[in-house]
Amino acid sequence: MAGYVPWTVSETELEELTPESARDLLVECFTVAQAEAFARVRGGMHLGSDGEVVRDAVRELVRSGFCDLGSDFDSPSAEDIDAMVFVLAREAASWGTPPEVIRHHMAEMRKVQNRLT
Repeated sequence: MAGYVPWTVSETELEELTPESARDLLVECFTVAQAEAFARVRGGMHLGSDGEVVRDAVRELVRSGFCDLGSDFDSPSAEDIDAMVFVLAREAASWGTPPEVIRHHMAEMRKVQNRLT
């Protein structure tokens, strides 16, 4: 993954963590981890592929994932977020994301989950 920079959660982001802010960190994490893949696919389809467009697409993907789990994107529980981490990891693997990238981002989200629960 050329130019790939892994996402890392900061201690500041973990302060006063709420389920909603954890959900937003999940969106940010997946956006960073999959930015190159999203930009490539969207660019090939002649859709916008700049950072904000990709972030919006990931947000909608995550929203849809919560819905598929029977969860509420707007008011997620810690369990909902935990389940979505695994859903997104499987999705990333199906897109050919290298296992080390998935492991890194899952470890970062584990920090979020540990702080949330």
